[in-house]
Order: sequence, then C-alpha cells, then structure tokens
Amino acid sequence: EDLDGLPEGYNEDKLVFMVRDPFWGYAYWEIKKETYENACLLCEKEVSFTMRVYNITYRDYIGKGEYNYFFDIEIGNRRIGSWYIDLGKPDNVFILEIGVKTDNGFYTILRSNIDKTPRNSFSDFANEYAKEIGERLYKDISLKTDTPYPI
Repeated sequence: EDLDGLPEGYNEDKLVFMVRDPFWGYAYWEIKKETYENACLLCEKEVSFTMRVYNITYRDYIGKGEYNYFFDIEIGNRRIGSWYIDLGKPDNVFILEIGVKTDNGFYTILRSNIDKTPRNSFSDFANEYAKEIGERLYKDISLKTDTPYPI
C-alpha cells in the first residue's frame, strides 16, 4: 500500500542494526516475498521468524562463527518491521540474524551489520585531559574565586 508516496517495501532482503545508547539497539528489516515463500517451504508451514542477537565481543564471529552468547526475539511472520532491543551491555559488540527455527536447527535468512554499544562512563584519559586543559585556560585569569574554575 502506498502511504504518502512511500512504498510498503523496496523488495530487498535487508537487516540493519543500529546502537541507540549503551544499553539499547534498534533493528529494521525487510524480507522479500520470494525469500518468505522459500522459508515457508523449508518449514513446511506458515513461517514464524526469529531475530537472534549475538554478543560477539572479542570473538571471531565472521571467520569462525564464535560468539559469547545469544538470545532470541520472536517476530512472527512479519516480513517488514522494526524492533528496539534491550542489549543490556555497554561497550560490547553485537550482530543480528533473522531466521527460522526448525527441528534441525536455526536457519539464517538475513544477517545485519556489526555495531558496538558505547561505554556508559567517561574515559579516564578524557577526564584527565579535560582537567589539564581547564587548568591551563584558567591559570592566568585574575578573577579570584573559591571554585576551581570560574563560572
């Protein structure tokens, strides 16, 4: 359906992952009708997709498929959609897959880009550097005050 000139989809298989903050991520996806139909054949029934979230911090996921842990989010039969993901781990690296679970295992249909959550604290280096710069800037100011830096 065309809403204000925007198509429902772009007829491409795509999964995009973005980090929102140290604890949350966001994913959006589109699964082509043809890919959906092939997944239905694999499952021999109406397909229900699963988004699998892998923590790959300090692991060789691309080369060896290594990961620390994963968790699943059931997204049903939605070919096009988006989801906020509670990652819960600052300063960690994640990758997502959408696939189907069968009796024989998990079959990946889409794989996302890799993204890293930022730290949830200031860098010690940055704090010391900022303090040093601040002291240099205000060293020669003749304004006398009880606070370390004049406001």
